[in-house]
Amino acid sequence: MTNTSIFLSLAEDFVGNFLPVGKGASPNTIKSYKYAFRLLIEFMFSEKNIPADRIQFSDLDYTTLLSFFEWITTKRKCSTTTRNQRLAALMSFSEYAQNRNFDAASVFRNSIIKIPSKKTQQRNRTWFDASEIQILLALPNDRTAIGLRDKVLLCIMYAT
Repeated sequence: MTNTSIFLSLAEDFVGNFLPVGKGASPNTIKSYKYAFRLLIEFMFSEKNIPADRIQFSDLDYTTLLSFFEWITTKRKCSTTTRNQRLAALMSFSEYAQNRNFDAASVFRNSIIKIPSKKTQQRNRTWFDASEIQILLALPNDRTAIGLRDKVLLCIMYAT
């Protein structure tokens, strides 16, 4: 493994082996983490003129990472929640990479841990009032087997 390919090799091993086998991550988590890497690689190429096979951990300093997160929120129009998810993916990878190659990944790890998650707006939960629940529970025809089944399922869902 040459010095220029350490980042890419560790990223491939992280996504291909560590996440599915070591952590037992779901396919959706793996897909999301892959996309975080894809965006970082795209940013490094389009904004810094560094192709994927030339990215080194030393290129991923604090200023570059801040620029990356600014880029995904402004140019890519990612929401704060998505930005925070990409940050979490890269944070997880930085810990993995530092444990595999401390010298190479220490700049990246020290930079990524300085970037805070942004606060997101809490979504208001909606619920049914008593009259709406009565209407909902009156919808199934409990004189048929399927209607009775549906009413029982609705009652269980409401109770939980």
